[in-house]
Amino acid sequence: MIELGRLEKITSENSCGIVKVVDLDPNKRKSIRFGRDPARVDVLLDSKKFVCIISRLHASIEYKDGIGWNVTDMSQNGVWINKMRLLKGRPTPLRDGDSLVFGGVNASEFAYRYTMQRRESQEEIQARERRITEQALIEEKKRNEELKRKSEEEKARLNEEKKAKEKEVE
Repeated sequence: MIELGRLEKITSENSCGIVKVVDLDPNKRKSIRFGRDPARVDVLLDSKKFVCIISRLHASIEYKDGIGWNVTDMSQNGVWINKMRLLKGRPTPLRDGDSLVFGGVNASEFAYRYTMQRRESQEEIQARERRITEQALIEEKKRNEELKRKSEEEKARLNEEKKAKEKEVE
């Protein structure tokens, strides 16, 4: 199933609040970048109140087949889903009804609401959650293997240095 979605901008100044809409359709585009550098982003976020609250390339939303839309924070000031800050560089899935805020948990200037245009069955949700978990475990295993490799290289380097110093002493 292809997941169509929509981000609707919400402002605190106007309770009706929908100022801008970003349609998420993987048939048209699988990645949308947000930030304040018009040369690098698809959706320009420019603060009138706080000049540097938004990074040049602040975040991206990408579609992954079988998983859905995922937000990745690439900023200094963060991205929040439902008032929880995302881990920088780690894709986080969007769910129907999520609130998404760029630049700060209280940065109402950049608050959006995500709505899914097609609903998933319970079985599809469970299968997607399993795929997300499996993908996270695979990524974690790769990170652990890389750390182990680097640790072993460092041990070997230190061992070589030790042997070289022992030869110098002799």
